[in-house]
Amino acid sequence: MDKFWDYFSSEQKFNLFLGEEYCAYDQSPSRKELAAFLLDKLPESLRHRIRNKESLSEISQDLLDLAIFSRSNLIKTVEEFLKNISLDFSCYASILENKRFQSIISMNLFLPLEREFHEKLHPIFPFSESEKEKRIN
Repeated sequence: MDKFWDYFSSEQKFNLFLGEEYCAYDQSPSRKELAAFLLDKLPESLRHRIRNKESLSEISQDLLDLAIFSRSNLIKTVEEFLKNISLDFSCYASILENKRFQSIISMNLFLPLEREFHEKLHPIFPFSESEKEKRIN
């Protein structure tokens, strides 16, 4: 991997996108595993409504639409699923120590990672208000 960096100047920065496949490195659950966990919470008689049984978003939305879960209940259920997960943080330590990356973009569930490296991370959530929006309202 060292030779790879030789092609770029030391000042050049990169954005790193970590997708679903990165779960294999840190031993975090995949979206499919979480989807299966939530599907088990849906009554058997209603499971036929879900076209894609591996779709986390579809299953989550059905749990809300069918009034089986409230939003806070859904969040608690996901937290329950994640609380016993033990991640291998060594793969992240090397990424965070590499000064070549200016940002890490992830679509995965990274609460344990955020807790472990909170002093180095600046999470951006899609549904959080920006400081500018807070001042306007």
